[in-house]
Amino acid sequence: MDTDSVIKAGWGSADITPRGGKISLVGQWEVRVTDVIKDPIYANAMVLQSNGRRVIWVACDLCVISQSLSDEVKRLLYKSLPGFTGDELILSATHIHTGPNTNTNPFTTLLDDRGDPPDTIPSAECCRQAAVGIEAAVLQAVSSLKPSRFDFAVSYTITGVSRRVSYMDGTGAMYGDIKKPEFMGMEGRDGGPIQILYARDIVSGVLTGVIAAVPCTAQADEMGLYVTADYWAAARDVIKKNLGEDVCVLGLIRSAGDLSPHTMVDGGALIEQLYGATGAVDMGRRIGGAVVKSADDILRSYSLDTVFKHVSVTTPLPLWTCCEQGYEEAKAYKQSIGTAGLGPLNDMMAYSTALAKIKRYESGQTEYPANFHALRIGDVVFITNPFEMYIEYADRIRAACPEAQVIDVQLAGDDCLGYMPTQKAIEAGGYSTKIFSCFSDADGGEKTVSLSVALIKDMFRY
Repeated sequence: MDTDSVIKAGWGSADITPRGGKISLVGQWEVRVTDVIKDPIYANAMVLQSNGRRVIWVACDLCVISQSLSDEVKRLLYKSLPGFTGDELILSATHIHTGPNTNTNPFTTLLDDRGDPPDTIPSAECCRQAAVGIEAAVLQAVSSLKPSRFDFAVSYTITGVSRRVSYMDGTGAMYGDIKKPEFMGMEGRDGGPIQILYARDIVSGVLTGVIAAVPCTAQADEMGLYVTADYWAAARDVIKKNLGEDVCVLGLIRSAGDLSPHTMVDGGALIEQLYGATGAVDMGRRIGGAVVKSADDILRSYSLDTVFKHVSVTTPLPLWTCCEQGYEEAKAYKQSIGTAGLGPLNDMMAYSTALAKIKRYESGQTEYPANFHALRIGDVVFITNPFEMYIEYADRIRAACPEAQVIDVQLAGDDCLGYMPTQKAIEAGGYSTKIFSCFSDADGGEKTVSLSVALIKDMFRY
């Protein structure tokens, strides 16, 4: 066998749960401090190599990937991994709301004067520990490279559903009240299928890894007062129990900025069972079961002479900022309210809106760098984005690239750039459509679609 024409795949996993004290859980406005570990959080690594080209993808049980974390991981790998280049690394987050903060960049935080609560592990230390774990997972994956074939499958199990409510007056809201008389419906559709790749050792046929791209963020248990990997904990248990304890699971999140695991109109009397720890286990078992079942329903396989390409691009996108009048009004508001009175959600959103306007106006920046990756295996192309991207954009990218089996992956790259809402959503309003939760407006979304389509099509030019 000419192994140069075969993709080699290696897999690794490491615990990245912060150790040494209590941590402040990131993902909600309220401060949540805990030292309870319901289940550990992990970094799961896949390394692909063919014809001298290498790609390293690490899926992390974290809320987001921060620039702080990316920089620290690269610093470690430059020292420990021969030939490492920063552009071969893809970090992605599963978007749990029950893990540590790794962001130490004051420009991208939503609230000032919070920092790290007393007697907790500092964010910088959480970042360091996570980076060390990611490095360990990568090195393990590099050491286990084997010539591999990939089997592609799809499961139409429903996971992510629309979480944006539309009202008859044209307004909208994330998790809006559906009991209002003016309720018109949900703004968008559900997330569509789970896309799956199974990696097998070509020689032995043994399953070594699974890539599962789920259109649903891992936030079923988002209010938990403990560390948990959310639904991925249960999903991985099911997959390993049925497909092999040594199988590594690379859990990816497809574009789901306007989606969540919290059904709003179909829950009925059972709605409470679909939230929290119970909801996370239920979702995880369904996802794990879908992955197990789909292993017998392979649509296409890729092994010898499979096309393997990768490109990483960092490009500036328009930064959502404000005019001078908006800046002065934001300063006056911030000065009048301070931080002592912050409590209700609306107060915190208003404060963060003012803070974002101040920071961005004073920075003088009109653009912000965004990192994208395209990875081709056969006719399957992974296209990443650094946002919580609304599904409409992903639909447009797939529709424009019929030559490819497109797997879009959000919250991936060097940094998280908040939500990427549509113009329709911005006009309707609500959380996820405001300046404080978005680095770019819908103009950035249009540029993201154009760039993504161009990257995918370039993958098919020989």
